[in-house]
Amino acid sequence: MTNQLDLSKTYRAILDAARNKRFISYGDLARANDADWQMVRYKMNNHLGELVKIAADRKWPMPTAIVVNQANIGNGTLDSPARDGFIKAAKECGFDVSSPATFVEEQQNAMFAWAETAPEELILPKEEKPTSKNMSSAESVRLFGPILDVLRSMGGSGEPKQVYENIVDSLDITNDILKETTKSGRPRFEKQVHWARYNLVKAGLIDSQERGVWKLTPEGRETHLDIAAANDLYRDIRKLSQYATEDDTDEADPPSEIQTSDPFDDENRRFWFVGAIWDGDDDQMERFIHDGIWQNGHVDKFSEHVARMQPGDRIAIKASFVKKYRLPFDNQDKPVACMRIKAIGTIVEATTDGSTVQVDWQPLDEPKEWYFYTYRVTVIEADASDEFARRLILFTFSEHMQDYEFWLRQPYWAKRYISPASTQTELELENEEDDADFEEAKITPYGVNDIIEDGCFLPQEALASALFSLTNKKSLILQGPPGTGKTWLAKRLGYALIGTKNRAVIRKRM
Repeated sequence: MTNQLDLSKTYRAILDAARNKRFISYGDLARANDADWQMVRYKMNNHLGELVKIAADRKWPMPTAIVVNQANIGNGTLDSPARDGFIKAAKECGFDVSSPATFVEEQQNAMFAWAETAPEELILPKEEKPTSKNMSSAESVRLFGPILDVLRSMGGSGEPKQVYENIVDSLDITNDILKETTKSGRPRFEKQVHWARYNLVKAGLIDSQERGVWKLTPEGRETHLDIAAANDLYRDIRKLSQYATEDDTDEADPPSEIQTSDPFDDENRRFWFVGAIWDGDDDQMERFIHDGIWQNGHVDKFSEHVARMQPGDRIAIKASFVKKYRLPFDNQDKPVACMRIKAIGTIVEATTDGSTVQVDWQPLDEPKEWYFYTYRVTVIEADASDEFARRLILFTFSEHMQDYEFWLRQPYWAKRYISPASTQTELELENEEDDADFEEAKITPYGVNDIIEDGCFLPQEALASALFSLTNKKSLILQGPPGTGKTWLAKRLGYALIGTKNRAVIRKRM
């Protein structure tokens, strides 16, 4: 296996597919290069962009018109954002694109027709051969790969000072470079290293959980970046980042130095994911944001959750549903759980009426979609000690990207996406997605009062205390003779902790 992509091999793979009138996937291109997808995925867009420029210069159709996600091999659909990137590249090459859908189809047909008489090999004269260039304005990008390599050589983690010294040694940085300073008098190279670390944290490759330690995430251990791949990764980070500047390293400090980007810097902080739909179809989000509040729309439901919300806690408005099309990963044409993050905020005042908290809201310009591990109940606290929940928290509140490959490696989802195709019809799935904002509101909530209604003889105060202990101490002992209802009560406390007894939800959560 290699971590390099060769334009000649990529061209030949696309040409073979076109001559057989079939589409080809990104994974197929990695295999054609004898490359590990994990090692080249950040390079693929830039790599294909070089091929498009060569084709345009030679008046060929766009070869990437037939490169699609694995799920679309049969129909040739270019999903967003792949289609957006394709159209942008076409316009940059001088194509007139009035109708994106029509243009894509025309280029695909043109590629299939042209392939019959196309050159067998992609000949690249020396003067035409693309070279690796630092495409970004941030000097720190060139340090992405070396930082990951140094941390791997240190066993995966190290103190910042040790990591910095090892980077200086591994790159043979001269004293003259180390003496260079910014206008503010800080060492320029040191600031570049900190910017690189900041962006690698945002990409989910370095863990920010433990202060005073730089530690690779499981994804970071597996990721190898050359300058082209680092540039592609950096562009993806900038798309998500509200702190992106024209030059990350010259004068500005990383946001972690001027404004914390670590949601776990306060061990007492909680993270809440809440709905905003009342009575099945009444969306309260605009009112919540305008009034600077979040309000529980259920009477005697979720009150114990609201009571635990405190100033400084982070909160997000979400909607959960099922999605099958236009996904940013190969879902094997099967439905995937999705959670749309619509607004985020910080609680500034605890409840005074038992249902309302004051919130400093930060509406998102565009909602963000999170896949696989989702919450469907109206109010739930994300457990910051759980790795899955931590990834969701970082995605929601720190602009981290979701690592789809990580989730597809987990047994539950790996098994699902190699199983036989879903029996759900397309109409059913479209209806599910149309009802995205309302689906979670249909799930009947469950709380302490419901335990009593189910027949529990313990008083409400005792049940609330038990649930509080279970939530905060992560364990609870129920003691008594056989037949007194310990298992019965344990299940219902679990329902109350999750917030529902809906079977589809408790199958995944209990």
